[in-house]
Amino acid sequence: MRKILIPMLAAFVFALTVKPASAQLLFSLAADIPVSYTFGASDLGDESASGLLTKVTLPLGFGFGFESYEVTGKYTPTSSNFEFDVAMIDIFIGLPVPVLNVQVGFGVGIAKFELVGTSFNFDDPMLTQLFASVGYPFAGIFDVHLGYYRIRGEAKASGVSTISLNSNMFTLGARIGF
Repeated sequence: MRKILIPMLAAFVFALTVKPASAQLLFSLAADIPVSYTFGASDLGDESASGLLTKVTLPLGFGFGFESYEVTGKYTPTSSNFEFDVAMIDIFIGLPVPVLNVQVGFGVGIAKFELVGTSFNFDDPMLTQLFASVGYPFAGIFDVHLGYYRIRGEAKASGVSTISLNSNMFTLGARIGF
């Protein structure tokens, strides 16, 4: 009797505590905001990011997204401020992980890099990125998630050495499923 009761009790507790990821029925919409942005280059610092990242998930977990955000900070060699405007398009897939909503994807885009108050004209750099997000679903159709983005690119201008735009970004967002 004891050999049957313990596995049944464990299965009952597991069934009560583990819920399938359910923040998507057929489609879902998500919105994220940047909460942390850091450049790998030591010349760019005091970063502050603002903007919006949106995603649409289709049936079978595939989806696409659009990002539009701005990063500002200091360029230390010239003691001038910089502005970094980003526009990217993403594709991603949801991974079949129980309990959590996990997505991984790739993005490409273009940016505008400017050193404020200088005469340097930078070419619009191409950017690529890899990203992942992990979300916890609740109430059957909602999800709150954290995203990590690894961005690659460089800005080139005559008279200035190439500036590495390699960076990392963390986002916080919410998703609603339909």
